[in-house]
Amino acid sequence: LVAFEPEALRADELVAFYVLFVLCLMLGSLLTWLLSIHVPLALKNCTTVEGNYDNMPNPFDTGSDLRNLVQLLGKPGVDWLVPGGPVR
Repeated sequence: LVAFEPEALRADELVAFYVLFVLCLMLGSLLTWLLSIHVPLALKNCTTVEGNYDNMPNPFDTGSDLRNLVQLLGKPGVDWLVPGGPVR
């Protein structure tokens, strides 16, 4: 590991570091906000539009969070986290 020594960096490198740090924080907060909205919808097996209406029950809800995710993503495995073709 390389230790972070601020006195060893030039001013332009520090500015670039802080700008990229702030951009990463902004991107991380936006992704967290997006996940906080869509993960509960995925667990109920409904879309964003369906999530805003309560006039009828969701016909695709299987009653279980895991079964809803299996219906959306397939059998649990590496495929859920790594984009690409199915492993099985």
